[in-house]
Amino acid sequence: MAIRRGIVPVSPLALLSDDERPTGGGVRDHHVWSPEEISRLLSAAEDLGRRREANYDYPPLIRLLVLTGLRISEALALRWQDVDLLAATIHVRHSLARDGSLTPPKTKAGRRDVPIAPGLVDMLTLLKPADAGDEAFVFSTTDTRPISYHNFRDRGFVPALAKAGLADKGVTIHGLRSAAISLYAARGLTMLETATVMGQADPGVTWKHYARLFDRSDVEAPVRAAQASLDPA
Repeated sequence: MAIRRGIVPVSPLALLSDDERPTGGGVRDHHVWSPEEISRLLSAAEDLGRRREANYDYPPLIRLLVLTGLRISEALALRWQDVDLLAATIHVRHSLARDGSLTPPKTKAGRRDVPIAPGLVDMLTLLKPADAGDEAFVFSTTDTRPISYHNFRDRGFVPALAKAGLADKGVTIHGLRSAAISLYAARGLTMLETATVMGQADPGVTWKHYARLFDRSDVEAPVRAAQASLDPA
């Protein structure tokens, strides 16, 4: 893009020797979550959150990310006006930019409604202060600002990952979306349905990165039945 716009005359990659050029490529490998690993992470977060020295109650945010697949920027941008507890729905309308401002989703698919289970409704109900206004952030500091991504990562996510014995799995905060997709795939959602809930504009992205998470057993049985139907009696 920089070359096309005349900003630079040549690609910096062209200046690299063969042994300096990056290798690999293709589809990045995503950690395939097992239900047991998801449970361990949530339990570890809860244990850490109950400690007297805990600076913030991060477990609700971790649980929300794991069960809904929201991007961290979407979760931190949530205000109580975006959470309909009666309808059990989260309205994703914004992302939290690095400067702390609210920005609209990058794509039309990012603007979506995400259904939530009764357990999440109960969790959010308990989390909501009695005097919280519609504009108040769901995950906020004592001075009403949204919590810091870096504080969440360093004080909430990383310690929970370590306590759950998952620190060596290469899991990032964004990788929690894989946990949600694993749950959806295991319960029989199609890739198109999953992509819609996850806010992915192109279902092909879901296929490219997460195809192996979807159970192929439902495909294999009909294929075998179709083949058998052509066998002579």
